[in-house]
Amino acid sequence: MKQLIAYAFIAGLFLACGPGPSVDIAFDSGPLAMGVDTPMTPGITTIQSEVVLDLDEQFEKAQAKRDEVQGVDKGSMVLTAAEGRNFDLFENLTISFYSDENNMTTVATLNPVEKGQSTLEIPLSDLAEIGPYFEENKFLIVLDAQIMAPDTLPFELNAQISGTLKPSKK
Repeated sequence: MKQLIAYAFIAGLFLACGPGPSVDIAFDSGPLAMGVDTPMTPGITTIQSEVVLDLDEQFEKAQAKRDEVQGVDKGSMVLTAAEGRNFDLFENLTISFYSDENNMTTVATLNPVEKGQSTLEIPLSDLAEIGPYFEENKFLIVLDAQIMAPDTLPFELNAQISGTLKPSKK
């Protein structure tokens, strides 16, 4: 019986020491320019851009811990092709995040890419653990695109990430 009480006490300590209540911090990266090297050839093309998020003021105002982001709600990425272009050459897309502190994580997949679209809104996966990327001041977006046909024209696009961070309260 004493062992059972001791186990219950230890389990209670673990639960009590877990992350505290969370707060909501909305974020929007603003447009992030991404360019594709030309000529594009059929096959996988990798496109990347650095995301720099200056969220320290929002964390301070919310009295939240920057190093304890528990998750991201309603995260999405919008990709917009430059004027006159669309995503017809793209068969599918895989979007990943990568940083110095965190391994590459796939955050969204779009397969197939709908034809005739110059803007794609892609929800970020609820299953991907992306909170740790927002504990840092910067990380990389990596787009792996399956290109269906060759193209020699420059292809510029903007990416924009938004959602609600769930950090622990201080």
